[in-house]
Amino acid sequence: KITQPAEILRLLRLAVKAALKQEGKEKDANDGMDLSICVIDTKSNEIEFAGAFRPLVIIKNGSLEKIEGDKSPIGGGHFTEDYEYKTHKRKIGKGDTLYMYSDGFVDQFGGPQGKKFMGKKLHQLLLEIQHLSMTEQNFHLLEVFEKWEGNLEQVDDVLVIGVKC
Repeated sequence: KITQPAEILRLLRLAVKAALKQEGKEKDANDGMDLSICVIDTKSNEIEFAGAFRPLVIIKNGSLEKIEGDKSPIGGGHFTEDYEYKTHKRKIGKGDTLYMYSDGFVDQFGGPQGKKFMGKKLHQLLLEIQHLSMTEQNFHLLEVFEKWEGNLEQVDDVLVIGVKC
């Protein structure tokens, strides 16, 4: 029954640390993950966001705001027991679009020079397509990703979540 994003991340971090035995000198695993979480209150038209190395992008009236996640993963070797994630709050309105994404899209190698797609390019793409329906955005993102990837191998999982308010 916990709904505060920062507290969810903190508790998840502790659970991953315990599950992967990442405590003391005898650490079994050094694995961790990056993620973001957003709670949307439709009554107050507010969102609360917290991230572990992953951002939230809000497009409002044709303008993009990127809210960075904390630079601290869930689990992994650089674990600080009492780390507290920050919750960011924003007002949202009709027509705003929220996006969260894994690093798989931006880290994908491809294009004419075999380079990474990068966040800046993804943000520009989101600005260009945010007026489309979510279904059309999905198809467009998939098409752009596959064209960018070309014959290269996909390097990571790819997830883009969009919510139109």
